[in-house]
Amino acid sequence: TRYPLVTGVQTCALPICKAMSIIALATRENYRATDIRREDYIFKANSPRFDPPNNQPFDRPIQVSITSPETSSAAIYYTTDATVPSVSSTPYTTPITLSSPTTVKAITTRENFAPSDMAEINYRFRAAKPVADIPGG
Repeated sequence: TRYPLVTGVQTCALPICKAMSIIALATRENYRATDIRREDYIFKANSPRFDPPNNQPFDRPIQVSITSPETSSAAIYYTTDATVPSVSSTPYTTPITLSSPTTVKAITTRENFAPSDMAEINYRFRAAKPVADIPGG
């Protein structure tokens, strides 16, 4: 296998800002070249966040927003059926309305990054308080 030959002294750092593999060797005049080494650099997208963020019991339907600290190039995928989200899951575009106990799971994806760790939250709802209807006397 032939690898690109870079001549001269390399004194600067390589910028690594996305997932990539670097294959390198070192040489010096009158010395045997080092073995070829490969290093893989993998970056993960940040996990999404939920709003409302806690799992306190709610009395009425709520709107759940899912956000990502990533740039606008990120995409969020979520599930509400207890399955693990993937890029085949529902893409998040607008807040989700919940009115019954639901577990929401989500991931963030971004080009040249590995998907985020899964974020998960359980939303609970209280039973509606009974309303007494006492006939007048």
